[in-house]
Amino acid sequence: MKKTWAMGLLWFAIGLMGSGCASTSNRVPTKAVKQTVEQFASSVASRDVVQMAAILHKDSRQYAWFKGKLMKIPKGAYLGLLQAKKIGGPGRTLQIHSVDVLGNLASVKVSLVGKKASLDYYMSLMKVEGKWQIMSNVMRIAPRKS
Repeated sequence: MKKTWAMGLLWFAIGLMGSGCASTSNRVPTKAVKQTVEQFASSVASRDVVQMAAILHKDSRQYAWFKGKLMKIPKGAYLGLLQAKKIGGPGRTLQIHSVDVLGNLASVKVSLVGKKASLDYYMSLMKVEGKWQIMSNVMRIAPRKS
């Protein structure tokens, strides 16, 4: 199962590298992908576990690079942290830097900038049953200097 998922992610990445920024000519999927990312940011801010559960694919994983360590967080654990208010909360500004769409796959570079830290994400999304869902987030958490 792990090999299948890893191979799928590898093919996803290879497909995006060869896509030549396919999103520039296809605005409808780009808009829908951006709406999903905006819902993600809204769910983080409000700590809305129900909305977040719908945005994250059932097999999604979050990867965070923080203080020199890689943290791997499966969907259930991520939702638990959100519900326990250990992550998320208001006061962050969403910045969408780029969106690339290739068929039912998308890659988005995003930042959530707050007073204490900047969270920089590379998100992989997939359109499943007509709905864009986040498959993985690779994020860097950078404390902001006062």
